[in-house]
Amino acid sequence: MSSRRTSMLILAAALCGCQTASAQSNDPPGRIGRVSDVTGSVSLLPVGETNWSTAALNYPLTTGDALWADVDARAEVHVGASAVHLAPGTSLAFDAIEDNLIQLRIGQGTVQIRLRELGQDESYEVDTPGGAVLLHVPGTYRVDVTPDGQRTTITVRDGDADVMVGNYSYPLRQGTSVTLTGDGGQPIVNDGMLAPDAWESWAAARDRREDARTATRYVSRDMVGYEDLDDYGDWQVDASYGPVWYPRSVASDWAPYRTGRWEWVQPWGWTWIDESPWGFAPFHYGRWANQGGRWGWYPGTERARPVYAPALVAFMSGDGWSVSLSFGSGGGVGWVPLGPNEMYVPAYRASPTYVRNVNITNVNVTNINVTNVDVNTVHYVNRNVPGAVTAVPRDAFVASRPVERAAVRVRPADLAAVRVSTAPVAAGAPIASPPRGAQRDRGRPDNVGPVRQPPAAVVSTVLPRRPPRAAQRAPAPAAPPEQQQDRGRVNVNQPPVTPPPTEPAVSKPATPTTPPGRARNQPTQPAPTPVAPTPAPTIPPGRARNQPTQPAPTPVAPTPAPTTPPGRARNQPTQPAPTPVVPTPAPATAPARARNQPTQPAARPTAPPGRGRTTPADTGRGKKPSKPKPDSGHGGNAPPIEIQAQR
Repeated sequence: MSSRRTSMLILAAALCGCQTASAQSNDPPGRIGRVSDVTGSVSLLPVGETNWSTAALNYPLTTGDALWADVDARAEVHVGASAVHLAPGTSLAFDAIEDNLIQLRIGQGTVQIRLRELGQDESYEVDTPGGAVLLHVPGTYRVDVTPDGQRTTITVRDGDADVMVGNYSYPLRQGTSVTLTGDGGQPIVNDGMLAPDAWESWAAARDRREDARTATRYVSRDMVGYEDLDDYGDWQVDASYGPVWYPRSVASDWAPYRTGRWEWVQPWGWTWIDESPWGFAPFHYGRWANQGGRWGWYPGTERARPVYAPALVAFMSGDGWSVSLSFGSGGGVGWVPLGPNEMYVPAYRASPTYVRNVNITNVNVTNINVTNVDVNTVHYVNRNVPGAVTAVPRDAFVASRPVERAAVRVRPADLAAVRVSTAPVAAGAPIASPPRGAQRDRGRPDNVGPVRQPPAAVVSTVLPRRPPRAAQRAPAPAAPPEQQQDRGRVNVNQPPVTPPPTEPAVSKPATPTTPPGRARNQPTQPAPTPVAPTPAPTIPPGRARNQPTQPAPTPVAPTPAPTTPPGRARNQPTQPAPTPVVPTPAPATAPARARNQPTQPAARPTAPPGRGRTTPADTGRGKKPSKPKPDSGHGGNAPPIEIQAQR
C-alpha cells in the first residue's frame, strides 16, 4: 500500500472519529430529574421560558430548569440517585443534570439532599451565594440560605464534603456544620449542628421510606421513579423477560400512556407526563406487555444506569382517521406502547451510540441496526392487543389536554391501513412544537389555583449560572480501610448512621485545605530539625558544580554560620552570615515562602475580645493554607493567608 493511500485512510478515519465525537456531544443527556412530591404552590421555570408555571407531579427536569416552593409549600425532586427536598420559601435551579455532573444552585431557602450513590467519575455540586459545596460520598446534607443571601449554613448529617470559598477548599465531615458570611471569608464552625425541624422530619421520613424499597432488587437506583413502584404494584419474575411489575388498582380498560398528557420538553420534544403517582419510571424506561388481559412493565435485566427516553411508544396515523374517528379537520394522532425487545427510534437528533445505549440499558435490545430503520416494517406486538392503541385529536395533543378525556376509541378496522412513525403525525404533517409559553398550564389539575410568582429577588438569583467548581477541585480523600466500599459504584442500602453528639465548642474559622489543583491528602512534610552551624562552603552559591576551580582565597578567621531560620530548607546552600543587628519584631504579613519548603507551625495569634473566631490550633487541625494556583474563571491567584482571628 502506497504511503499516499495510507495517509488518506488515516485522514478518513480521523474525520470519521471527529464526526462521531461531534454527534455524541449533541446527544441529549441520559440522566433526568423528576418532580416526585408536591404540597402547596410550587412553580416551575422551564429552560428557555420566561413565564413561571405550575410544577406538576412527574414533570421531567433537565439542565436550565428552576423551581420555587412558596412560603406554604414543600417539594421533593429526584435527580439521578439522589432525593432533593425543598422547604417553604426555597428557590432551586438545576445548572447541570448530565451523565457525570449534577450541579444545583440555591438562591434562598433550605434544601436537604440524600445522596445514595456517587460513581468515582461523577461530581455532585451545590452552589450558594456564599460558596460551593462539593459532595464526595453518599450521605445526608442540608443547606440553609437566608433570604438576602448573606448567610449560608451547611450541615453534614452524614457524609463527607468540601466547602469552596474563593480559591480555598475547607473540609466538612460528618456531624459538623459551618456558616458562610458571604464576604469571602473563612467558614465559621458552628457550635454543633442545627436541630432537625418539622420539615426535616418530613424529609427524613421520605428517605426512610425509600431506603426500604424492594424495587432495588430489580432496577438501578439511577432509574428515576423506582421509589414509588412498591406502593402501587407487585413484582414477579418472568422466565422469558426477567422481572416484571404489575400496577394495582387500574381500570379494566386501562392501557399504558392513557392517563396523562403530552408536553413539549427540550431537548427531546414531545414528552409523556403521566398523572399516576407511580407514573414515571414505567413510561420512560423499559417496555410494556399484556399477558392474559393484564398489563405488566418489564424494566429489563440490565442493572447499569438506564438512559431516559421521553416516551417509549410508536406513533400511528392514517388517511381515513379524520372521518372514521371523528377527529375533525385537524386530524388526529395515535400511539401504542412498545413491547419487550422492540426497538425505540428517537424522533430527536441522536448519535448511533445514543440509540444503542437507550435500547440496551432498558430491555437488552442488542441486535440494533441504527443506520436504516423502517418502523413500518416492524411488527409491534401490542398493536393487536384490544384497547392498546390510544388516539386523540391534534388540537388536544398540542394543547396538552388530559388524554383520557379527549381519547377516541380505535377499532381494529381503523388500524388496517395505519402508518407508523417515530414522531407524532396528524393529517399527513408532523406535529410541530407549540408556541412558546402557550400550553404550559393547560394540562395542570383543575384544583390548582393561579401560579404564584416568586419574588423579584428570587428570579434574579435563579437565572444566572456560574461554571461548576467540581471540575476544578482537588481529588476527594480516600476513605479509611474500615469504611471503604466499592469505589466504582458506592451503594448505600441502609439509613445513614446517626452522628455522635458534638461537644460544645466556641465558634471558630474552619481550616482551609490545599487549593484546587493539589491533592487534598498529600502528606505534610516534617518540620526541619535544627542542626549545628557549619562553615560556609568553598563553592559560593550560584556557581555550577563542575565549573573550573578558582584559586583559593587567602585564609581568614572562620565566622560561624547562622542557624537555619524557619521557612528555609535544611540542605539549602548557606549564605554568608550577615552583620549582626538588633532583632526587630516580625512583620504582620510573612514574606512569600519558597514553593517546596516544608510548612512551619504558625504562631498563635490573639483573638480580639467579643468575636467568636479562634486560631487553627483551636480547631484541632493545625493546617495552613497553601498559596493557590491560578483558577481559571474564579479570580486568578489569591494571596496566601494566615489563619488568624477575625478582625
